This record gives sequence, structure tokens and C-alpha cells, in this order.
Amino acid sequence: QNISDALFVSPDNFEQIEAQTTCLGPGDKVFMIGRFISHDGKTENHPSARFGNISMNAAPIRHPAGYDQESIAVDMRSISGYSGSPAFVYWEFGGGHLQGIRRTMINSFLGLLGVDWGHIPMPLRVLDKQGKELADGSFVKSHTSMCGVVPAWRLREVLDFPQFKEQRLQDEKNAANE
Repeated sequence: QNISDALFVSPDNFEQIEAQTTCLGPGDKVFMIGRFISHDGKTENHPSARFGNISMNAAPIRHPAGYDQESIAVDMRSISGYSGSPAFVYWEFGGGHLQGIRRTMINSFLGLLGVDWGHIPMPLRVLDKQGKELADGSFVKSHTSMCGVVPAWRLREVLDFPQFKEQRLQDEKNAANE
């Protein structure tokens, strides 16, 4: 299924601008659609939804591959295996974040927040029997329940690369000719 450009959130959605009632921020509800790998359909796709909340607005977050990735931190009730899943931010009537005031002027909101790149790991040092850190610096990766979400506006930048735009135009032309 395609996602309309109108659903892509932008940095403006996170800024409190006078008369704007769609200011997003920590606490707003998020869901992502993916595949539950422990119960994956073999001949049929069985999508599943996971739910959480924005924890931190876009900022550089260290990716496990060793680079900083602009990401929105989402406290997501999830497990590993949902990387690449689209994450949507939403609220119903009277919900959401607007300087701590419940929204009452807008019925609902739905936007593509971005794409999940995985859990934000937290290394925990390994301790000896006396509770002292091992000299070799050993650590284990802890599950923080925080997902890193590449913001939709960064996805938009990639989709607007000339080679991708040209391909979309060609695909549309081919579809019109069929």
C-alpha cells in the first residue's frame, strides 16, 4: 500500500507555531506495523502492530553500526525484528501533545513518523563477584525498549533523489500507456 506524501511528518510538526494544533512531541502515541518473527506466516503474510510513545524529539542517536543517525526515540513495546517497519504517530479527539494542554480543536491526527531502524542498545558492564567492572571492559547489550525512528523528512529527502524521481516518472508513464 502506498503512503501519501501528505502523511509525512516534517520538522514543522514538532515546533509550536501560533495557531498550529498539530504540534508533536514526547508522549504522543505511536504504532508500527511489521512482522512478528516468532509467529511469522509461512505462506501468508501476517502483519502485527506494536504500540508506544514518542520519548524524545529528533536528535543524533548513536546507531549500533557506529555512526550518529538523526532519530526520533520511541518508547516502543516491541521486540527485535521490526526494523524497517513504518512508524505512525496519531491521536484521537482531545489527545496528543500541545504544551501540556489536551487538544480539543482537532478530531484526530495520523502521520508517518518515519521508519524504525532498531532498538537503541545500552551497554552494561560485566561485573565480577565483588561487583567491580571487569578490567577487559566486557559488556552485555541491554534492551532499552527504545526504538530509533528515522524521521519521515529524511525519507522524503532520499525519495527526492533525482534517480528515484526519474524512476517514478517512468513508472507512471508506463502505467498510463498500459
